[in-house]
Amino acid sequence: MVGGVQVGRRLSSRFGIWNASLLTGGLFVIIISIVSHFLPEVDEIPAAFPATLLWRFRIATVEIQVVTWATLGLLFGWLTERQMKTVSQT
Repeated sequence: MVGGVQVGRRLSSRFGIWNASLLTGGLFVIIISIVSHFLPEVDEIPAAFPATLLWRFRIATVEIQVVTWATLGLLFGWLTERQMKTVSQT
């Protein structure tokens, strides 16, 4: 990733900042895809592992993500609204 930032800085003088960012991002995705293709396959789930337990775990993780991001979003919105009211009153 650090190399990608350096490549992006070098490309920015030639293609502009926006285009260099897009090219660098694309190059990063391509390189990571190629490298991950050659990594060994890892099978973390044993053959005798219950599928229902795995499904419940996956559903629980989605629910946790929803609660976490909803809480952060509502809290951030409330704090921002409160800050905007104090700024507009002064």
